[in-house]
Amino acid sequence: MAGAALASGTNRIFAAGSDELRIGLIGCGGRGTSAASQALTCTKRGVKLWAVGNVSGDQPCEQHVHNLDIINWALGAHPVQCMSMGGREVRTGPEHGNIFDHFAVEYEYPNGVRVTSMCRQMAGCTERVSERVVGTKGATYTDQSVGFIEGQNAYKYDGPAPDPYVQEHADLIKSIREGRPVNEGKQVAESTLTAII
Repeated sequence: MAGAALASGTNRIFAAGSDELRIGLIGCGGRGTSAASQALTCTKRGVKLWAVGNVSGDQPCEQHVHNLDIINWALGAHPVQCMSMGGREVRTGPEHGNIFDHFAVEYEYPNGVRVTSMCRQMAGCTERVSERVVGTKGATYTDQSVGFIEGQNAYKYDGPAPDPYVQEHADLIKSIREGRPVNEGKQVAESTLTAII
């Protein structure tokens, strides 16, 4: 089989050659994410948290990277700079470590193109996850697998709308079985760098 298939995971649980399970979480989205919270609060005998490295960039890298990936693709470019702010409104207890619960970022792409990116993890807020691109001749809107274009070249997709999370895995498995493994490593790295910037 030619090529390589790439799937990513950021948490590593490993044994240390003894009956003690040593857990190291590096780049796991911060101390308040589920993997880190479970490790920090584990009371089972023989389990010890050895290291937590908050090197992931928090929510933008864990959650919002998917939306940034779409914007990079739509613009055919990567940002040259950004300005960001965030904070903690609801995740303030020690069990949440030092992660933020909301961010707002203004990215600047080549030719002065501006992108406003916002994300949050708070109960009682809208559940919207979408992208909207506005230009001089129209605008686009995408939300999961639903999308439309307004303006001079209006378009609305009316075909099937499979769950994009299921479709991603189906496409990966199909590519491996057909001997043409998909490898989105470069695209994932570039989108992750957009989130980290």
